[in-house]
Amino acid sequence: ASGDAWFASRAPLAGTSAPVRRTPLRRLSAGVFAGIVRLLLGVRIGDSQCGFKVIAAADFRRIDAGLHPHGFCFDLALLLALRRHAIAVREVPVAWNEQPHGHLSLRRHGVGILRELIALRREEREAAAYSLSRRP
Repeated sequence: ASGDAWFASRAPLAGTSAPVRRTPLRRLSAGVFAGIVRLLLGVRIGDSQCGFKVIAAADFRRIDAGLHPHGFCFDLALLLALRRHAIAVREVPVAWNEQPHGHLSLRRHGVGILRELIALRREEREAAAYSLSRRP
């Protein structure tokens, strides 16, 4: 249905039993990332980076023009665009097993990811200022 988007979540969701097996380091880094995202962007979602998302085609066409890819943070850019258009995002639990030797390395990618987050925050502030300036 138009007006809602669904994001798969590897984060434990209240009242669900979808098995998620992560190493303590992955659990910690995912929690730290979610906390930084909450602090910088005000996004309250347990797992923004899980790749499976469902968005109605009509809703995606509404947000597509203003969507700017941000590498690792594309999912967050998508979440922010959905929020700007008042499209509700619902998390759906998925069963998931960690894959050893993942592609992301905080040592190699951490600074770049932080830059992407700061760029997203700047864009959100500019969008909010523009929106306020257009009000009668």
